[in-house]
Amino acid sequence: MKDRRFYAIMLSLDDWSSFFNIAFTEDFLLGTPKKKYSGKEKRQYARIPFNYVVTCRDCAGNVESVSHFAFMHSKNVSAGGLLLESKYYYPPSTLLEVKLSIPSISHSIKIVGEVIRSDELKENNAYSLGVSFVRIDEEGRNILTKFIEDHLSTKN
Repeated sequence: MKDRRFYAIMLSLDDWSSFFNIAFTEDFLLGTPKKKYSGKEKRQYARIPFNYVVTCRDCAGNVESVSHFAFMHSKNVSAGGLLLESKYYYPPSTLLEVKLSIPSISHSIKIVGEVIRSDELKENNAYSLGVSFVRIDEEGRNILTKFIEDHLSTKN
């Protein structure tokens, strides 16, 4: 179990004669770490681990970002989106062109995805990007779905 430090804060009442000691954990002062979601799964598609490098570029339209492809690490993937780790910050609603290479096929799948969330990862100066697929052709989705189904069937 993680060692936790406690801090005492003195609060005075109106008459300044009584004080209360209130103990706060370090988590309270520095921000509570996110807990893993334990409720009912709300995702439409099954997710699998997918630890590969993908190429992305911002579809915003400015010259610098349109010509600049960034390499990012994918963490997991589904037929509806993926989780990326990036050294660049992309705000929610940013559209990204993603080139996803599936190990079992010779060409990459081109996808347009929308950044749904962008969380800072302080431990390695990076960002965790939740990306939802906005545009993917039928062939690409079928290849991705088959890849995920094959992975899930070999896992069981």
